[in-house]
Amino acid sequence: VLFSKFICLSHIESNKEKLDKKDESKTNNIINSIMPFDTENVIEYQSNYLIGFNSEKRDVNISDIEEKVNKQIKDISRHGINKDLTFYDRGIRWNKEDLNIKGTQWLAAYLPVWLYSYMEEKSGKKLLHYVAVNARTKETMGSVPINYLRLILISTIIEIICVLLTIVLFLFVDSDEDGTSFILLLLTGGFIFYGLMYLRYRNKDARHKYEKETNYNINNIKRVDELKDNLHGLRNAYMNDANNNKIEGDIVDTSFLSKFNNIKNNNTVEVKNVRNKEDK
Repeated sequence: VLFSKFICLSHIESNKEKLDKKDESKTNNIINSIMPFDTENVIEYQSNYLIGFNSEKRDVNISDIEEKVNKQIKDISRHGINKDLTFYDRGIRWNKEDLNIKGTQWLAAYLPVWLYSYMEEKSGKKLLHYVAVNARTKETMGSVPINYLRLILISTIIEIICVLLTIVLFLFVDSDEDGTSFILLLLTGGFIFYGLMYLRYRNKDARHKYEKETNYNINNIKRVDELKDNLHGLRNAYMNDANNNKIEGDIVDTSFLSKFNNIKNNNTVEVKNVRNKEDK
């Protein structure tokens, strides 16, 4: 049982278009991955700061992202408390978590980002690639178009070489159990190369690691230990059902985005109707 007081400063995207990381036509995860910003150095807004730059306004309400923020706060506190629980080196399973929020303050800020984009078109499908630079911390992340034909060709060549090498090792080398496992691993060499190159250039797994990068303060920690049972004959050094490193707030419920799309479509229809009446 653990009790603590937790204070944190969380950052979250407030533009509905960039907030949707499920959109398969854009690499929005790239933009969000360059957070956080040094918001402790923000200054009062003045319109002349935006001269010569493009800006995106906040078009998401607090009620739309409040649940996501609350989940992120839980994640931040769960990961933050791990530093004080290293004694439990086999993992921790939290059966119940309670979050009692005493007060919140929501602030909107324009944050500087150098953003480059490239539209990739293949087989009738479009994918907008982004390369983003945090203009304050210089953190950079990007998605680069992949030449799949060349990647498949090189991966196939590597796979053939690995298969031939595996045959040679089986025929001429006596291996123990560990050696046999290594030889069998060679059979996946081409597939491993393909996966690594895809992740390197697409960076589909890039994200803002808020659970580790957010500034927070934990105090008044109180721990109560009570022995429940002893387990023997375990084969794994780590608990199978440990959940002290889980992430819940990385995915946002984008159902509310359909509301904006409906409003946009309705406005378009109304404009067309007005124009038709004027033409008549």
